[in-house]
Amino acid sequence: NNRGVDMSHRGGEAGFVTMNARGQLLVEDYYGNGFFNTLGNLLHNPIASLLFFDWKKGHILQLTVSSEILWDDREQTDPTENTTAERTLRFTVLKVDFINNGLAYLQA
Repeated sequence: NNRGVDMSHRGGEAGFVTMNARGQLLVEDYYGNGFFNTLGNLLHNPIASLLFFDWKKGHILQLTVSSEILWDDREQTDPTENTTAERTLRFTVLKVDFINNGLAYLQA
């Protein structure tokens, strides 16, 4: 069983990740955001890791997640908003790691 790791930046403006009532994370996917490689990887292996950086305090939040691609579900989208979202990525958190002052280690 050969496994590899694909690490790539996937970000957006503040608020591009939201949370539903069940505590799952949601990210809209739309044409042109460069997620096509990510979608293929998640189809192959739905376990992923998400990193969130606190640039002001230097902390890192690492989440290990199980992912789903909601091809038609607009769970995240407010129906009153004009959106270009074509699908939604839904992440269920499996493990949480908080790394106090983690950015200091990356800069060393």
